[in-house]
Amino acid sequence: MRYVAAYLLSVLGGNESPSAADIKKILSSVGIDAEDDKLKKVISELSGKNIQELIAEGSPTFCIRDVMKFEFQNI
Repeated sequence: MRYVAAYLLSVLGGNESPSAADIKKILSSVGIDAEDDKLKKVISELSGKNIQELIAEGSPTFCIRDVMKFEFQNI
């Protein structure tokens, strides 16, 4: 999740296509050493895709999952 978060922070900052170095810089700023295999996976999955569209597509899923998780934890 931290790799995706760093990727999203970079996109939010105006970098439409973050590199591994960009993500490593963000992660290292908070004391996290990036693992190259995980970093490559995130970049390969997100590269060339419109992040805003991906978030919009996934938003209903997140909302439903979070509500169900909340409901089951409070039973």
